[in-house]
Amino acid sequence: MKQPYGYLFVTLVVALMARMWVFAHKVPDLRNDGFLYLNAARLLRGERVSSEFDRNVNAPRNETLGRLIYPLFLNAAFALARWSPTPLSVLERMKERQPRLKDEWHWRFFTTKENLRAVQLLQHFLGLLATAIAFWLL
Repeated sequence: MKQPYGYLFVTLVVALMARMWVFAHKVPDLRNDGFLYLNAARLLRGERVSSEFDRNVNAPRNETLGRLIYPLFLNAAFALARWSPTPLSVLERMKERQPRLKDEWHWRFFTTKENLRAVQLLQHFLGLLATAIAFWLL
């Protein structure tokens, strides 16, 4: 009867090690929809976000407002990180790979109150939780 707990432990340790490596070596990768969700999260928390087109994507800044789950998740991660900025070392590494980050609109939020590493950490935690749930379901 104790053997399934051993398998669960090994599964979680392997998943945790893989996620720790990814967290330590990879920086968040923002795609077009990522910028739209960040703008929607800003709208939800009452930031002044115009509906003008975003320079990084060919869509209005508030296009994703109808899809609330991920913007709420983003705001929850930012709140858990106490509205701290993304570390500059992470932003510099991101800027090397994603030149669109030089946009002052998004950069202002990243350097004041949006911690993208907190979002990444919360995603990894939820991934571990999903691993445990999948283990028990199987």
